[in-house]
Amino acid sequence: MAAQTANPATSFLQRLRLDRDRLLLAAVAIAGVAIRVWVYRGPLVIPNGDEGLVGVMVRHFVHGHLAVFSWARPYGGTQEMILTVPIFWLTGTSLLGLRVVPILFSILATFFIWRVGLRTIGRRPAAVAAGLFWVWPPFNYLVLLRAQGFYASDIAY
Repeated sequence: MAAQTANPATSFLQRLRLDRDRLLLAAVAIAGVAIRVWVYRGPLVIPNGDEGLVGVMVRHFVHGHLAVFSWARPYGGTQEMILTVPIFWLTGTSLLGLRVVPILFSILATFFIWRVGLRTIGRRPAAVAAGLFWVWPPFNYLVLLRAQGFYASDIAY
């Protein structure tokens, strides 16, 4: 039996499609980061009372005063606040340090959408779903860039 040789034109088209997919994925990733940076540096995500409460609670956690529920919102937990404690220990109290955990949870949620999509709907639709979540919902920029207490972790869960 002779070994089957791949049709060069088909092979080129498959590589071209794969390169196009990678290019689109890179463009979506860059667009999501660019939008987040633009929104983060603008007036839309100025600190608010909810974020101030989270910051004060994290400062209390740094000193060993832990709580199970958020002080003003008894329906949300303090997991994001607990995860922010090491950042405050390392960098001190800062707005960026306060916002690192929700930003990481947003990235983690995008990754989970992609992974679940791989198992349920296939490679391309999973990438589209994760890409849409990464660039489209304005909720991601207005809420998940701030330390609101538990919204970012709820999205990831």
